[in-house]
Amino acid sequence: MKLGTLLLGSAALGGVLATVVFSWNPPAKPGFEETPQLVRARQEVVARPNSPDAWIRLGDEARHVGDDTTARLAYERVIDLEPLQPRGHARVGILLVDKGRVDDARPFLARAVELGSEDARFVLAGLDEAKPAP
Repeated sequence: MKLGTLLLGSAALGGVLATVVFSWNPPAKPGFEETPQLVRARQEVVARPNSPDAWIRLGDEARHVGDDTTARLAYERVIDLEPLQPRGHARVGILLVDKGRVDDARPFLARAVELGSEDARFVLAGLDEAKPAP
């Protein structure tokens, strides 16, 4: 059985900060497997919803099994939790590059580079070199 993904966020309602829970059941994909590592990563996020490390692990495990939607949402949660750290920005950018969405990836990679990511700098430089001449 494939479980939906649980994501937590924050919302300001009348000046009061509230935790919001989002869930969905992603469509089954050929070859998609709910691995024990992915199950543990989901459990870790539930146990530690404000841990960027838990969200990174969830994103990485989801990406490993081909669940790019969960991966992207997990990485975006990392950006929410630590906006001045490069790893969430870099992972979203690299995920988008892998999906062929280079133009969408550039702002994420550029922000990661601004924040000091050498990995993002390397990927962005490769994209610039591969860009056809005008």
